[in-house]
Amino acid sequence: MTSATTHAIDLPGGRLAVIIDGAAGGVPVVVLHGNSLSCSRHGGWWQPLRAPGRRVIAVDLPGHGASPWHGGWDDDLIPGYARTVAGLCAALALDRPVLIGHSLGGNIASECAAQGLALRGLALYGTPPIPRVPITVPPVLAPFFTASADRDALTALGTLLFAAPPPEWWYAEYHATDPRARIALGAALAAPTWHDQPAFLAKSPCPLLWIAGGRDPFMDARALAPIAGGFWGGGAQVVAEATHMDLGHAGVMELLNRFLAATIDHTSA
Repeated sequence: MTSATTHAIDLPGGRLAVIIDGAAGGVPVVVLHGNSLSCSRHGGWWQPLRAPGRRVIAVDLPGHGASPWHGGWDDDLIPGYARTVAGLCAALALDRPVLIGHSLGGNIASECAAQGLALRGLALYGTPPIPRVPITVPPVLAPFFTASADRDALTALGTLLFAAPPPEWWYAEYHATDPRARIALGAALAAPTWHDQPAFLAKSPCPLLWIAGGRDPFMDARALAPIAGGFWGGGAQVVAEATHMDLGHAGVMELLNRFLAATIDHTSA
């Protein structure tokens, strides 16, 4: 298996940092992180996805990790991120990738599919589907949509995400993120331009894995039931002990690798 290498890809909207692990001929698996996170600064969680015949491309979204903020998206952020991911796939000549998204990354991956990016599969973790309506942000989540927050506010938010006091690396990730990315996301939630995700994903054009952590306060598998009949596995897949931030949880990785085996390696799920 090849070792991971970091690349700066120049796109029309700006430069994007990506980590590529796997031979050029491997089936592409594109990984998208969540709000105020990155793949380059805390990317070890995606490494169990590596396997012969796969090429993992872990993306730092604009304003996160090693990717500079691109700007100009204050009223169109999630579709803008999706267009950037599609541009990356074109620049790297990625043929029908599998997209894996965590939290906000899952919303962006869903928007990529809705915009017509051809995919082998779509896997979402900790991603509540967002309809195309203005969203009111609860106070505890406010740090995700403002330029900065004090330690107490971040601790309250992090404790919700981790179901425990958050680790120091999470605070560092938050402060390393360009604040303009969070401000733009807050503006986008107030005036949505994305596709209605519940309606689109109910009729997903590609195999769709939806994973919900049993200790994730943002996910309710029962609420997904009306749109989940066609999901891979027959519905949302619940990992009982996983929190919103348990990206590397063994149960989560087992589901992701089973899904990849079914969609890429064509083995039985």
